[in-house]
Amino acid sequence: MKFNKIMYAGLVTLSFGTVLFTGYTKANAASWHSSAIPAKLRAHWRAKQNYGYSFKITKHAFKYSGESTCKNVKWKYRGNNFYYLKSNQGTILVHYFNHHKLTSNSMWHTYTK
Repeated sequence: MKFNKIMYAGLVTLSFGTVLFTGYTKANAASWHSSAIPAKLRAHWRAKQNYGYSFKITKHAFKYSGESTCKNVKWKYRGNNFYYLKSNQGTILVHYFNHHKLTSNSMWHTYTK
């Protein structure tokens, strides 16, 4: 019986030590992705307060009304449905609520489909 307890304690210690020394790799979702912008963000969004003003997100670009298209966009998921979209013209923060509502740090802030 005493031998079993010693074997069990040794096995637990060995397992714990193996985990500590071998370590593990953690996936880093905080990196910038150059792949396509997530499909749930891609749409032609219109400003809630000014329906004539729009924000269009495509597979690899985004564009505000009256401004030039930002191409070669990289994106990063920040968590809780927040995304960063970065281009050579700057970085914007987008908050996706659902398939009808999105906010961004722009003049009109809230957008709907």
